[in-house]
Amino acid sequence: MTELLGPWQQVLTTTTGNAQTVFAASQQALTTLSGGIAVEFGQLLTSPATAFGNLRNALQSVALIGNPNDVSFQNLSSAVTQHTLGGTTVATPGILFNGQPVQINDIHYQILLGLLGSGFTPGTGMQAGLVGALANFAASPLSGVLIGFAGPIVSPGVQLLNNAGAIATDLTGGNPAAALTELINTPADLTNAFFNGATLNLDPLAPVINPFVSAGDAGGQTLTGLSIAFGGLFSPGQVAFGANGPMYNGTGGSLLNSLGMGFSFSPPDDDAGATIAFPGLPVGPIGAVANLIDIFGQQLAGNLITSPDVAGYGPI
Repeated sequence: MTELLGPWQQVLTTTTGNAQTVFAASQQALTTLSGGIAVEFGQLLTSPATAFGNLRNALQSVALIGNPNDVSFQNLSSAVTQHTLGGTTVATPGILFNGQPVQINDIHYQILLGLLGSGFTPGTGMQAGLVGALANFAASPLSGVLIGFAGPIVSPGVQLLNNAGAIATDLTGGNPAAALTELINTPADLTNAFFNGATLNLDPLAPVINPFVSAGDAGGQTLTGLSIAFGGLFSPGQVAFGANGPMYNGTGGSLLNSLGMGFSFSPPDDDAGATIAFPGLPVGPIGAVANLIDIFGQQLAGNLITSPDVAGYGPI
């Protein structure tokens, strides 16, 4: 009986914890928004130019659509993406860092920098502009809301596909007992997917995308894995600075933050021999909306770019 109830108990525990997190984030976001609105009305009376500037930036922060070469937009994008990207991982050692594993914070922000041309060259002219625009939107809070609302619809189907694959593997591997256990646990897994999300393995697409990755590093980087994590109804996500939660474990997310990847490095890369892998971080509709509202409210008050939490922050 314990074996039958165990998965359901885990679903209840995870769902309860996530629900508490996203509802607390929602309350915090509404508080931030009300404060931002109050500041905005006050500035309309004392400094209309500042008020309209903050409103413009707040609206632009939702989808991060703007001129990537404009310094003010770059500052806004940098501030916003610290609230929509996150993730920590450990890179296995290469020839750098004395062969020691390296802790990497805010890994998805590092990926954004790469897409914008800091890590590898995405192209020139119109191609570079298109990649930059798509990358900024994929890192925006609006993209998090879109994939967040899709999550509870898509996740059960993804989990069913995952379970079917696991059952087939067990049967072809001569382990019918494991296949039966997987089948029995499927209802709990599907319920968990609806509330807490599921991850779709996209490794077969890695070779298709890899030429774009390796071209910018003279062949020194190889994309070895790819996945996308869909959130469930209560998935909080994980970002550097969220609507609530500690640094690097805040509530929120984005489309880019939902991508999981794996890389290996070889000559002529400076860290040849190293490998790195990190999962996608799923966000659901409640957590994503809370994060968007929080970002909008902070910028209405003029606090987003100058936030003391963000000041001095930088990815490692």
